[in-house]
Amino acid sequence: MWFGPSTFGNHQATLFKLKQQGLVTSYQLQFKCLCSRVHGLTLDTILNCFICGLSPKIQQDLTI
Repeated sequence: MWFGPSTFGNHQATLFKLKQQGLVTSYQLQFKCLCSRVHGLTLDTILNCFICGLSPKIQQDLTI
């Protein structure tokens, strides 16, 4: 029996925890990649998740 990194990943949890660390374009690319691995989310949930992961300044600008 071989042991190593799990091939199973909880992509939905990773998506929900994703936070912008640098440029928005980099965050957007990571978000799209993870989002393509998660099924069953509504468009509203995806949008809210994306906005919540953005930097607080950008979130504030979007809510105004």
